Parts: sequence; C-alpha cells; structure tokens
Amino acid sequence: MDVVSGTFWPGTAFVAVTPCDANGAPATCPGPGYPANYLGRLNMYTGQITHVWTHGASLEPQGMIFVAS
Repeated sequence: MDVVSGTFWPGTAFVAVTPCDANGAPATCPGPGYPANYLGRLNMYTGQITHVWTHGASLEPQGMIFVAS
C-alpha cells in the first residue's frame, strides 16, 4: 500500500487519471498517445483535471480521494 502525504485542502478531489486503461490503449503502456497513469486534481466547477506532481516512489493511482470540508 502506498501512502501519500502533504498538504490537503478541504474541498479538494484527487483522481486517478488512467489513459493506459482506455479500450484503445496499446498492450504496452505508456505508448504513443497514451501516457502513464497519474494522479490528478479535479476542478469540481469546470471538470478540468490537472496533473499533481509527486516525489519519491512511483505512484500508480487507482481511485479517487475527496477531502471533506
């Protein structure tokens, strides 16, 4: 199990961005047009997801975390 630590602001949603799990993704990922899965932050007003840069061990996100107010 991986542990993510840092500052978490109330009302923030973190999501697993999984382009390599798409139906058309190549068997070996990452590949052309399909970057590796990564952790993202969801803007709940616009639906836009931005990349969250992490340090340390490679993180392979598989779900979503919501930090309640």
